[in-house]
Amino acid sequence: MNASRSRVLSALLVLGLLAAPAGAAAVDLLIGSDLIGSGEDATIPISMLASPGEQVSALSLEIRFDPSALDPNPTCVIAAAIGPGSPAGKDLTQTTPASGLLRLGIFGLNNNSIPDGTVATCTFTAPAGGPSGTWPLAGKAGAASPSGSSLPALAQSGSVVVNDDGDGIPTNPALPRCATGQTLGCSDNCEGVPNPGQFDRDGDGYGNVCDCDFDNDGFCSISDFNLFLPDFQSTVDSGVGTDMNGDGSVGISDFNLFLPGFVNGTPGP
Repeated sequence: MNASRSRVLSALLVLGLLAAPAGAAAVDLLIGSDLIGSGEDATIPISMLASPGEQVSALSLEIRFDPSALDPNPTCVIAAAIGPGSPAGKDLTQTTPASGLLRLGIFGLNNNSIPDGTVATCTFTAPAGGPSGTWPLAGKAGAASPSGSSLPALAQSGSVVVNDDGDGIPTNPALPRCATGQTLGCSDNCEGVPNPGQFDRDGDGYGNVCDCDFDNDGFCSISDFNLFLPDFQSTVDSGVGTDMNGDGSVGISDFNLFLPGFVNGTPGP
């Protein structure tokens, strides 16, 4: 079959499967998730799980994502277990018909069944200097049986979590900021500096490593510097939080954490 005919066939397949009527899902396509830093690649597995006894010979998947947070041109490869030369003998087609929309088709010029498991892997890139956050990968799935009939299919959405400071705690404006020791179900309380313990001495929502507001007046000003200076000279935290990195003494590393907030005039990320 020539290349143009193959492209037409894949387009018809994808459009037909995605337009199939909804019902109880016979096939689930699971979009994975990954945690990365700015400028890094997220590896997102796409897995299939069919109902017991169900045979699947073709799949389609749309993934919608935020192109302002992720590179608008993700790339995908078919899993070797179902690709050319495998018993399934399938191919993968990929298009980006609109910004923030990735469309995949997995099919072959055969009626061979696709086994459960990973069917493809996609790479989404977070541009260097881009925003931190949890970026959803929202899916819409289609599937066909060896006879060519459409099967009810459901896509389970995934996400790319971009965490610039590398402490493993994502920034998510929809969640409250983490309290001391809290690392799940909350947003990083200091976005620019790694603080895996999320320590927050005064409970104001700003982690210790970026909380230069020692007098809790909402600003980082000369009054906070006047609290920091004697502690720096004695190397002992007087109890106001000048040991910002929590190493047991007040030193040059704490001054380096204090200075950016003092210059900006405010605490926090």
